[in-house]
Formats: sequence, structure tokens, C-alpha cells
Amino acid sequence: MKTKIIFLDIDGVLIKLESQLDGDIAPDPTCVDNLNQLVHLTGAKIVVSSSWKKLGLEKIADVLSGWGVKGEVISITPAFDDAGSEYHRWRELQQWIDDFATVSSFVILDDYTDMGKLVSHLVITDEIYGLTQRDVDLAIAILDQA
Repeated sequence: MKTKIIFLDIDGVLIKLESQLDGDIAPDPTCVDNLNQLVHLTGAKIVVSSSWKKLGLEKIADVLSGWGVKGEVISITPAFDDAGSEYHRWRELQQWIDDFATVSSFVILDDYTDMGKLVSHLVITDEIYGLTQRDVDLAIAILDQA
């Protein structure tokens, strides 16, 4: 069965910059609602691509659920050891896609812009506003292209 995937960054998508600067690392409820709307309308599953993945799949799934995220968190992307080289998150995403042949379409929700050859699947969020309704509309269009 083919699956739609949301590659989810957390900081700058669910957690706005203001919250990060305040030291009160908490998601914005509107951003969480927007993610929930995206999941509901598309049936997509969540793969965490954020640095938060270092918590492990079970813990990050619990954290997101505790924040009110309704989507199913099915995986995290691999972490490459890029010490001494330029970091390219898109390589981690590409590796995950290569390893899971059941992907029908995917979207990347991230405030980081360097997505290499995956850039056509990227919805760039603004870290000041997080995930907006406009971002959700773009993500739906990307997921529905397949």
C-alpha cells in the first residue's frame, strides 16, 4: 500500500522562533492545528526529520502526541555523521525514501531551505510564523501531485 508522507521539522514549523528565544520551548497551538488539518485532509503519515529525532521514535511520537498532534508518527529519518562537511538534510530524507518503497508522494515541512534535488517537495515555513494555512494549502497541492 502506497503512503503519503510528511517529513516534519519541528523548530520553525511547530515551534516559532519567539518561543525558542524565550526558552519556553512549546509548540504554537495554531501550527499544531494546521498540521492536524494537513494530516486529516491528506491521510499522510509523519516522518520526523528534525534534530528532535535524536530522542528516538517512541519518545518523539509521545512528545508530539502530548502537544496535540493527531497524525501517526511512523518513523524518523536517519542521522548522517556530517562532521567536517556541509550539512545536507535532504540526503537523510532521500535515504529514507530509498529505504521505503511504499511512498506515493511526500512533502517536506521545514524552515531550512537547502533540500537539493528534493526542493520541489519543500514547503518553506517562516520561523517567525511557523506552519501557516498557506503552507498547508501548498503541502496539500504537493501531496496531491502524485
